[in-house]
Amino acid sequence: MFAFDEEHFYPAQNAIDMYHRYKEDIALFGEMGFKTYRLSIAWSRIFPLGDETEPNEEGLKFYEDLFKECRKYNIEPLVTITHFDCPMHLVEKYGAWRSREMVGFYENLCNVIFNRYKGLVKYWLTFNEINMILHAPFMGAGLYFEEGENKEQVKYQAAHHELLASAIATKIAHEVDPENQVGCMLAAGTNYAYTCKPEDVWAARKADRENFFFIDVQSRGEYPAYALKELEREGIELPIEEGDLELLKEHTVDFISFSYYSSRVQSTDPAINEKTAGNIFASKTHTLLLPMLSPIHQSGLVDVALKASGYNVVCLPADDREAVNVGLKYVNNDACYPAIISIGQLVEALESGEYDLNHVSVMMTQTGGGCRATNYIPLLRKALNDAGFPQVPVVSVSMGNKGVESNPGFKFTLPMLKRVAVAFLYGDLFERVVYRTRPYETEVGMIDALHTKWLKQIEKNVRNGSLTLFNRNMKKIIKEFDEVPLNEVKKTKVGVVGEILVKYSPTANNDIVRLLEAEGAEAVVPDIVGFMNYSLYNQIWKYENMGMSKKSKNLAQFAIRIIEYVEKPMDKALKNSKRFEGISSIHELAEDAGKILSIGNHTGEGWFLTGEMIELLKSDVNNIVCMQPFGCLPNHVVGKGVIKELRRQYPKANIAPIDYDPGVSLVNQLNRIRLMMATANKMLDEEKIVHK
Repeated sequence: MFAFDEEHFYPAQNAIDMYHRYKEDIALFGEMGFKTYRLSIAWSRIFPLGDETEPNEEGLKFYEDLFKECRKYNIEPLVTITHFDCPMHLVEKYGAWRSREMVGFYENLCNVIFNRYKGLVKYWLTFNEINMILHAPFMGAGLYFEEGENKEQVKYQAAHHELLASAIATKIAHEVDPENQVGCMLAAGTNYAYTCKPEDVWAARKADRENFFFIDVQSRGEYPAYALKELEREGIELPIEEGDLELLKEHTVDFISFSYYSSRVQSTDPAINEKTAGNIFASKTHTLLLPMLSPIHQSGLVDVALKASGYNVVCLPADDREAVNVGLKYVNNDACYPAIISIGQLVEALESGEYDLNHVSVMMTQTGGGCRATNYIPLLRKALNDAGFPQVPVVSVSMGNKGVESNPGFKFTLPMLKRVAVAFLYGDLFERVVYRTRPYETEVGMIDALHTKWLKQIEKNVRNGSLTLFNRNMKKIIKEFDEVPLNEVKKTKVGVVGEILVKYSPTANNDIVRLLEAEGAEAVVPDIVGFMNYSLYNQIWKYENMGMSKKSKNLAQFAIRIIEYVEKPMDKALKNSKRFEGISSIHELAEDAGKILSIGNHTGEGWFLTGEMIELLKSDVNNIVCMQPFGCLPNHVVGKGVIKELRRQYPKANIAPIDYDPGVSLVNQLNRIRLMMATANKMLDEEKIVHK
């Protein structure tokens, strides 16, 4: 039940590798002028199983050397005896802290360490965040529950045992060395009343008491009356034995410590009293609706990454023509086609009745500069107001019109960004391997099934955001798709480029990838990470040519280097495969595009659209569908406007510019694509004749 396995990544197995690097770490602490180093003793390093009578000398010697190293730099160790690390043997054999026998094992640990480190350690904490036993019982006390078991009874039973153990530790510490100072430790976070109503004030007081009762016992030596009364109301009995209360009373701690993560509010109104998603104290969830940009990147990837970061995310349907009709009700047809689709999806979802309008938010991204996408968020807010949803918050991810919407409860964190980055890397990988193999599958649905299988297998990796595990899975994915049996036929390759949403969204482009496959072609769609590189590269150009921010330029250069470093193993694996192409550098794309037009074209997809077409042509993908919203003038310039020159430089270029708009005829689009395919197939037949 608790064993490690091959399918999961366990960062704690290596973590920061303090065991081997503590000397250099402590030297850095000394250089920084730190005077205290708070650390924890790993119980299983002293007693590997936890219930032995004799300790592990090697483990004892390690901590002795570590404490001496601290003294060398005049750093005072503040040592936690146990920090969420109950030995697994004690969990499996005794049920961890639900068993009173744990008190004896803990006492044995304390006797050993207090005597061994006398004179080296003066300040001790008995348990890290002792109240976490109520909120994360396995982490806090090694507790797991049987079906039908009274979980609250088990938690408070275990809490009593930990409080007894804390008192015993304090007793031993003072007996071994009267200079010892022993403290307790709380996961703190003050609760405030949401309003001045007496009911809300009382709710906040009760929420605080639930946590404070632990340190009341440890510092005052007795269970507070309010806690005993509440336990009585809940039918919970503390396993108090003879001598327990005296032990608690006589051996209180010397000081109180706490970690303070956040403040909270309490209300008796269930529509208001909602905990923030992602918080370990959370009791409810808030739904966050995302428009669908790219199903192969979002479904099972980006949505999983955001859910793992604490947000109850719903990615809206991939192919939803009704969203266009809804969007047209609230967004003028002259506005950007992607805005009409995205806003239509969100309003349609809110009108569906599937979501609690008091517990739902919508997310929208927008770019900056001269593009009409700069106005997506104001357009969305107007649409929400007009549709009767003014109370729905907008989570805005914006490079323009900053400050238009606040993002209550939504924060970008480093772990979230790592998860999202891994999700997009997988999305780009699947885009390459699935689109390359599906047109040639020997059995209909075979490649989609393989894709679905891998989505399930990598879910844990998306949740933990490990790049090491990504590289491991990435190589396996490439290998399996590289070796899957395919029909040995040659098909026309068709590149798909254009405005980012029209390029990736099946709703916007009438599912062009499947359409091309149905027409007998293989679709080649550039990576979405390339667009991120394009946005970063522009910051460098603006500094070098327009005197813009040097800080932005440096950050952009750093970000591009990070992306290149992260993508390097995937690039190598793709190049070493039989079927797949490597990843093009953004610098190479910019150099090639610069031969056609100015790299100062930053509005819309800018020079990047031209660069993508050149990348395809250089890879012998001569047939290209160049898609843009009908009213997007910048994309017409860098798309349609460069076709003549591209055909001059690349005589085999067969490029079909296709407009997408609510009023454009689907039949007309299909006819133009088929005309392009007819030319492509003719060229393919001529190649076959030449090769014969």
